[in-house]
Amino acid sequence: MHIFQVVGYQNTGKTTLLCNLIERFTRMGYRVGTIKHDAHQFAIDQPGKDTWRHRRSGADQTVITSSTETAWISQKAVPLENIIQTLNELDLVLVEGFKQAKYAKIVMVKNDADLALANKLVGVRALAVWPEMYSLAAETPFPVYSIHNIDGILKQMVNEMEAGELTF
Repeated sequence: MHIFQVVGYQNTGKTTLLCNLIERFTRMGYRVGTIKHDAHQFAIDQPGKDTWRHRRSGADQTVITSSTETAWISQKAVPLENIIQTLNELDLVLVEGFKQAKYAKIVMVKNDADLALANKLVGVRALAVWPEMYSLAAETPFPVYSIHNIDGILKQMVNEMEAGELTF
């Protein structure tokens, strides 16, 4: 299984890039999984529904499954590595966020703070850059792609996957 992260600060285009990559990899025949880090609290359960009631009654973990999908809810944060271990039968896992994780990553660059972030992280393989930051980003040691150059980013990822550089 290959793992690749898309990281950056809020409103830099992480989700848009990830969705474009998911669509392209899926069309190419890859089995793709995703993991999204949310810096805020989120709710996937609706108040009053059965799983919500299970959790409110004290269940540490709740799983709901049907003939077409399954969701797992844990009442605690789970480390990225543990989540990855639960995924199976996938060719590629795309991770949105988890800046400090050790996996290969592309950093979204929209302003100076984003560029500074890229220089502090481990595993940076490339920058996806907004137009106004392109000339500054070009001075970094990383490959630089326009945020619109999905095909270029995809090609680099595929090349690294084929070379075995993203294998977990």
